[in-house]
Amino acid sequence: LQSISFANTSTGAPSTEPFTYLWDFGDGNTATTRSASNVYQTGGSYTVTMTIRNNAGITASFSKVITVKPAPSVSFTNGLVCSGSATPFNNTSVGATSNVWEFILGNTVEATQTTSNASYSFLTGDTTYTIRLTSTNTDGCSNSASRQVYVFPRPVADFSTSSHCLGTKAPLTNA
Repeated sequence: LQSISFANTSTGAPSTEPFTYLWDFGDGNTATTRSASNVYQTGGSYTVTMTIRNNAGITASFSKVITVKPAPSVSFTNGLVCSGSATPFNNTSVGATSNVWEFILGNTVEATQTTSNASYSFLTGDTTYTIRLTSTNTDGCSNSASRQVYVFPRPVADFSTSSHCLGTKAPLTNA
């Protein structure tokens, strides 16, 4: 969803100020500011009407049909994230033709990928990363989805043993 801005270029005689404004965005939303913006929930054609009224009560209106192009619906899935292992990220977005994956630790983008699906090996365990997928469609409209993932630290397997003789039990010690 993107905010669309509308610049009011109406004019009137200074002697008839102050002016009041009413915007009707064609989707049930309105505004009363000189210039305005609106967030359309779905793509389609909308008739936007701006009405100006001067201090004498005289009004003028201007309408224009706009086309709001839909942005892709962005989403992705992933499994358990463990440090030191490649984790696959499955792009489940609809309507996208290009994608950018960002793997973020704190405020630092550690890596980017421009594939439909991604795979990333997290080096730092016991921490939280932000994964952001930004997708764009053929109209140039884009949308993004972000998720925080906890990176589990990989356990370390180890043991030690002393020398032992054939036919005897070998003592093992968990290191």
